[in-house]
Amino acid sequence: MSSAGEGSVTRWISDLKGGDQDAASQIWRRYFESLVRMAQRRLNQVPRRGSSEDEEDAALSAFHSLCAGAAGAASTVSPTATTSGGCWW
Repeated sequence: MSSAGEGSVTRWISDLKGGDQDAASQIWRRYFESLVRMAQRRLNQVPRRGSSEDEEDAALSAFHSLCAGAAGAASTVSPTATTSGGCWW
């Protein structure tokens, strides 16, 4: 990763698009816990089995989608999840 703009999320996304695994690690460290908390708030609105693994699974799925999208990979997300009404967040 380049030192210019090293702490910049915009830079990390740009580097991630280029395949930089360090950029993925930086994004993970900065946002994973926030994604888990966001998923927990959202999942608390629906009946579920009560496992914290659900929140982590949702956060992992979101992170995977980000990385796949940055790499230009075909998304496995359902079409309804790509609209604002279908996003879990």
